[in-house]
Amino acid sequence: MITDPPLPKPPTVHVYVSKEIIARAKPENFSRCMVAEALRQQGWETIDVTSQRAKFALGPYRYFYEMPIRVMEAISKFDKGIPVKPFSFTFQDGTVKLRRKMGSRKAPYRFANKSKTAGGPKKCIRRVRGLKTVWIGDRQVG
Repeated sequence: MITDPPLPKPPTVHVYVSKEIIARAKPENFSRCMVAEALRQQGWETIDVTSQRAKFALGPYRYFYEMPIRVMEAISKFDKGIPVKPFSFTFQDGTVKLRRKMGSRKAPYRFANKSKTAGGPKKCIRRVRGLKTVWIGDRQVG
């Protein structure tokens, strides 16, 4: 049995949000907010930031961190148009996952019974790795 190599420990990430980054950032834009711009300046890739969490990648790994409370407040103020002073913070105790390769997402579920008014359990069809799996209610048929 082949097992994946162990995942590395997530790094502690120190982030400094300067005046220039705040001026360049866009309010209410997950990939262009001031925290995302600061992470991009540090060399991180595929950055997605919300007021509660941040996720970004580097190499084959994707990192997930919870947002510190004072940073949540700063993002909220910035999104409302209230001026924000430069600040710094640290991401700690994150989670690491392997990045997914392009095209490796599972196909979304397709319902064979498209009528919303038809009675009985809906039949759900999904393709996983080229195999057809059919679910009727909570039972797997194929």
